[in-house]
Amino acid sequence: MKKGFTLIELLSVLGIMAILLLIAVPTYVTISQNMKERMYQAKVREILAKGESYAEETNNYAFLVNRLLEEGKISADDESGNIYDPRDKRKMNCDLIEISYQDNQIKSNLISQSECLSDEDISSRYGLLTLTLKGNVNETVKPGEWTNDSEVSVGYVINDKYKDIVGEITGLTWSGAEEKSCTLENIHECDTYKVSTTTSASLTVRLVANIKVKDATVTNNYTTSVLMDVEAPILKKDSIIVNNDVETNENKKVTFELTDNYGSGLETYALVTEKTCQDASYKEAFDGTQTEYLDEKVYYVCTRDNVGNEKGYFEDGYQIDVKNVDKSQLKASLSITSEERRYRSKEVRLRLSANKNASDLEMCVSQTGYLQDCSFESYRETKNIVLNGDYDGSTKTVYVTVKDKAGNLAHAEANYKLYKYCTRLGPNEFAYNNRNTCPKCGTAYYSATYIRYDYYIEDHECRRTNRTVRCNIPECDPVETMNPNDYESSKKVACNATYFQRLVNNSDRFRNALNYQNFRNALYDCSDTTASILRSSDSAYNILRNHSRTQVVSGNGKRDGCTCYYLRSNCSGSCAKRDYMAYVSDPIYWGRVLVLSATTLTTVPDQGSKKTKCGDDDWFGKCKNEGDGWEKRGTRKIIVGNASKTSYSSTGWGRCTKERNGVLNWRDCNSEHERKNRIASFQDGVTVSLFSDLDLSYDGSGNSDHDIYTYSSGTVYVQIFAI
Repeated sequence: MKKGFTLIELLSVLGIMAILLLIAVPTYVTISQNMKERMYQAKVREILAKGESYAEETNNYAFLVNRLLEEGKISADDESGNIYDPRDKRKMNCDLIEISYQDNQIKSNLISQSECLSDEDISSRYGLLTLTLKGNVNETVKPGEWTNDSEVSVGYVINDKYKDIVGEITGLTWSGAEEKSCTLENIHECDTYKVSTTTSASLTVRLVANIKVKDATVTNNYTTSVLMDVEAPILKKDSIIVNNDVETNENKKVTFELTDNYGSGLETYALVTEKTCQDASYKEAFDGTQTEYLDEKVYYVCTRDNVGNEKGYFEDGYQIDVKNVDKSQLKASLSITSEERRYRSKEVRLRLSANKNASDLEMCVSQTGYLQDCSFESYRETKNIVLNGDYDGSTKTVYVTVKDKAGNLAHAEANYKLYKYCTRLGPNEFAYNNRNTCPKCGTAYYSATYIRYDYYIEDHECRRTNRTVRCNIPECDPVETMNPNDYESSKKVACNATYFQRLVNNSDRFRNALNYQNFRNALYDCSDTTASILRSSDSAYNILRNHSRTQVVSGNGKRDGCTCYYLRSNCSGSCAKRDYMAYVSDPIYWGRVLVLSATTLTTVPDQGSKKTKCGDDDWFGKCKNEGDGWEKRGTRKIIVGNASKTSYSSTGWGRCTKERNGVLNWRDCNSEHERKNRIASFQDGVTVSLFSDLDLSYDGSGNSDHDIYTYSSGTVYVQIFAI
């Protein structure tokens, strides 16, 4: 039989493989990196060796790897002529090879670079000579950086790395602002090259040097950048813009243009109100238009560039003169009076005052808040307005904003309490009545209405008074107006014996009412009235028996029996006490019902009558054994109880027959007295029992009694009307 691997075995194998990978992968990576590093070092050694040979041949001591590729000294790694770093595939073509001599020992170095330098840049940075700059103000000037020197001397020195191989300098040629050349005879006249300016200058100084190296003479080119600025930034006279034609309460916008032309660049400027730049607060600036927001004064501009040249422009035509700025405080006040003398009306008059010339002012009047839902209009000391809202006694607030030509604002507000509707009432006035709404019969009322209006505002209704008057109409007949679908209407009839008897006498109306649940509920709830009337009415009983809600349910009584000899007082238990409900069946129907009738098919013998001998009748068991001197009499009952076995109704043991098809022939039950088995009991659920008793007396003396009680297990049929 073949057997597969278990899950544990598979997981174990996977775990071992994972451990091996964790060990192997880092080891592999480390080995690979080491191999690449060794390959790189070997390539560098080859390049430097070839570079040293090339330097010996050409007296060129700083050049790119590309030079060796072009000269065929080394081989490229691909057809495009590129050579790569094996560690990261970086191109090495632009890397710089620097050859130097120290203590007569040749040394080589490979400098990584991302971009290729020109031969001139290589000479300037790594050549045999190094150019130096010195200013008339600053001892040292850095190439390519701005200086505020008006004169800069450019010189040269031999690089320390090449002092062992550099011999004499046989020729020098300077060029820049002008050209200057020297030969071996007057070589020291070219030790420096001077550049000067009275404004600003930006130029490239170039030196071509013939240098004797070992047994050969080489020519190298060197360049340096000289940047000189001795002029402060310029404020353009016609660039100052300020609008003094408009009055304002805020600082005015001022613009002016600054430039450093071709110098080191504008660094900062300051605005001063005195003709001095000393202790001025400078702020960062840039070439072009500057923007300031200034108060009403005369201002002067101080400028400073990136090398410290500073100038203050205090001459006429350069000052910034700001006018028509008004920041003085505007004040206003407001009061409100009613236009109606009798009450505080919504029509009011505003009275305003301000501390400035009215002709220079505008105002904005609002009832919702300052500057809300309003627009500015000419200022007036009085103004009539209508307040919003109703006469509800509330306090209204009016908000006024006053503005001067400079835009200064003053706010003022005032409160005003409105008259409240109906504070004073007018007289009662008849309005109308609705007597035409009275019905033809029953108990009803109509109303007559009077209205009182406000004393001042005559169209406003304040109070409405209704007087209730009973309609002069006869009472309605409850039976005629009964709505069987309305419980209260039905109950009014069902709980009144006179009304209910009239309803039962009207067979059609009674039959129709039985179809409504609300009427049936009233029928049940008023059972103290309805049961006896239904029991005595043949027509009503027939309507109930033939109704679709009527049905026959059946059940068996409990079988039991007991005997009491001699004195009845010697008997005990529910049997002797005729405790009928102890022997009823379990419920054979749940729910509220009207029990119409009850009967049974169970046969009982003729119990005989008083003075009749016992004879051979043994249905009650022991009768025949009592002797010839005994008499007998007895009763028989059908017990119909409720589902909770707390109450019952009983009827005679009216025996019925069955038709040939086995259906109970109800109308044949107790045919001698058909009403005898009527019950007409309203109850909740149905239980049944059959009961009979026999009273045996000896010679009628009562000294020796023998009672027999029997609860039969025969079937009881109960005709019910479901509520």
